[in-house]
Amino acid sequence: MKIKLGVTFEACFPEEERKSLDEYLSGISRETLLKTGSHFLGFDTEKSKYSNVVAFMNMFFSQRNQDFAQDAYQNLVNYVAQAEYDIGDYEIPYVGSSLLFFEYVFDNVSEDIETEKTNEEMERDMFKAYLHLNQVAFTDRGIAQSEADEKSGIKFTPAQALLMLQFHNFDFINYRTDKVFTCQFLRALSYLNFFLVLSDVNLY
Repeated sequence: MKIKLGVTFEACFPEEERKSLDEYLSGISRETLLKTGSHFLGFDTEKSKYSNVVAFMNMFFSQRNQDFAQDAYQNLVNYVAQAEYDIGDYEIPYVGSSLLFFEYVFDNVSEDIETEKTNEEMERDMFKAYLHLNQVAFTDRGIAQSEADEKSGIKFTPAQALLMLQFHNFDFINYRTDKVFTCQFLRALSYLNFFLVLSDVNLY
C-alpha cells in the first residue's frame, strides 16, 4: 500500500486565511452536506481514480467553477514544486477527513437550516472545508509531532514520520474487511498465550 500526502488548505490557498468549519458550511442544508459527506466516504482507499488530484477536481467542480479549480490546482503545483515530492504523491480524499466531515455535519448542522448559497458557492466552500480538515490532519498534527520529537531528541526518517501521522488512526482509515478474521484470530491467540503464561499451564 502506498501512503499518499493529503492536499491541504495552505497548498491550494496560500494567501487566504483559514476560516472555521462552521463558517464554510453555513448556509448549506444538512441534507446537502450529509449527501456530500456520504460521497466522500464512498471513495475506495486503494483503487479510486479520484486519488488523482485532477480527476477529483474535474469530478467535484461544475463548469462555472473551472477557473476557481484551475487557480487552486496551479497553487498546488507551485507548492509541490517546492517540496521533495511529485504531484502524484498527493491526493485530496482522506478517510480521516471524510469521517470528520460527516461527523461534524451530523452533530452540528440543524435540519432547520435551508440552503442559501448558489451551487457554485457550495462547491467552493465545501472544498475549502474539506481541505481545512486535511490541514488539521496532516500539517497541524505534523507540526505538533515535530515539536514533540524535537523535545524527545528522537530522529525519524521521512517515511517513519509520514507513517506516524496516521499511526493513531491507521486501523480505521485503512480498514479491510478481508483482514478482520486474521486480526481477530491473532488477537485471540495472543490472549490465549497470555492466559497460559499467567496460569503457568501447558496444554501440549
